[in-house]
Amino acid sequence: MSLFIGIPALYALYKGRKLNRTVIPFVILLQLSFLCEVLGLVLIKFYGNNIVSYNVSGLLGGLLCVLQLAIWDENTGNRWIYFSVAGILPMSWFLEWLLVRETNYFFSYSIVTQSLILVALSVNVAMQRFYNNVVGIKKDAIFIICIAFIIFNSYGLLTELYLLWGFQVYASWHKYVAGIFSFVNFFVNLLYLYAVTCMPQKIRCSS
Repeated sequence: MSLFIGIPALYALYKGRKLNRTVIPFVILLQLSFLCEVLGLVLIKFYGNNIVSYNVSGLLGGLLCVLQLAIWDENTGNRWIYFSVAGILPMSWFLEWLLVRETNYFFSYSIVTQSLILVALSVNVAMQRFYNNVVGIKKDAIFIICIAFIIFNSYGLLTELYLLWGFQVYASWHKYVAGIFSFVNFFVNLLYLYAVTCMPQKIRCSS
């Protein structure tokens, strides 16, 4: 089900130049996610795991999310927060790599940090869209994407915390946690696809 991300990714690519510039980081995020899913399957087939691509794509995806949310945030006074987060995420990722010095290791603490931050930033932008919405929440691509970010990162956060502190105690739950995550991922990708159909297009000036 993870490859379903390819549908909104390709659809966004198809709409291409018609889309408003304010959604470019999200469109790039979709392409990156799709490419990483494909690469991950190749790495699993030939190397047995996709941990390296997962760690790297997770960081890049997080930075794209931060950039996108910064563009959508209507409060320009919050810019310093996004600049700070853009520095914190790679620093936490690099610090964990320095402590572990292991390639076949999920950077769980960095993922936890990133997920917490992205949930908070997404809630902030979603609330702005909710209170200031003029087109209707059901058709607001930004609001829908923020909800998708919240769902994905919230469950990702819970999953990482489970793996960090509960895996040895509840080892039999691992397959259920992974199974639920697959459905969450599929649902989020559906939200992405719907959001792409609702995305604002460029305003063309007639002469």
